[in-house]
Amino acid sequence: MPNELRIGLIDSGVNAGHPHVGKVAGGASFGLDAQGKVSIGPDYTDQIGHGTALAGIIACREPRASIYALKIFNRQLSTNTKVLLAAIEWALDQQCRLVHLSLGTRFEQHLVELKSLCSRASTMGVAMVASCPSRHD
Repeated sequence: MPNELRIGLIDSGVNAGHPHVGKVAGGASFGLDAQGKVSIGPDYTDQIGHGTALAGIIACREPRASIYALKIFNRQLSTNTKVLLAAIEWALDQQCRLVHLSLGTRFEQHLVELKSLCSRASTMGVAMVASCPSRHD
């Protein structure tokens, strides 16, 4: 559907059976294998609850949206930059029109790759939404 709002929710996954979520259009899990390469799997089940809570909010605010659960957090809210970049790439490949990230980094060495991928998303007409700490300086 050309007017379908596809949302890539990059977080801890989603429990699709949760009554506030409804259905999930698809998704994937991302991690590092023993050789340090990104592995992609089909199980995006949330073990933490954060992604499910966000999916519930999204489903409530925009029930017609198609949510794609992209699990980069497994048992803790931290991940590797390669994993994050792979999840963003996946969302772009799946033609998500909005990519939601509830995360951040303080490591400037990651900014070059992240900015490049965000610029690519922007040229594709994809909105990237991320949490950001407020600055009072």
